[in-house]
Amino acid sequence: MANFNSLPLEVRNMIYGYTLDPTHDIFTNGSPALLKVHPQITREICSYRIITTTIPIYTSNEDTWPPAPQQGHREMVA
Repeated sequence: MANFNSLPLEVRNMIYGYTLDPTHDIFTNGSPALLKVHPQITREICSYRIITTTIPIYTSNEDTWPPAPQQGHREMVA
């Protein structure tokens, strides 16, 4: 029986794309379980996904400021 690592990288990347939720908040919910399976899988996922944090920028006009986010809330865009 073949193992996951014997699949071509392109196929593994497709699987990562289907299994990882791009809206998953790593700051609130921690790392996805798939990142904890094997060091090689973690390296592949980190090279496949670029993890960024959205930082809101407000204007000096207080009337146009959006409501403040909830305490500890951060967004993840992948």
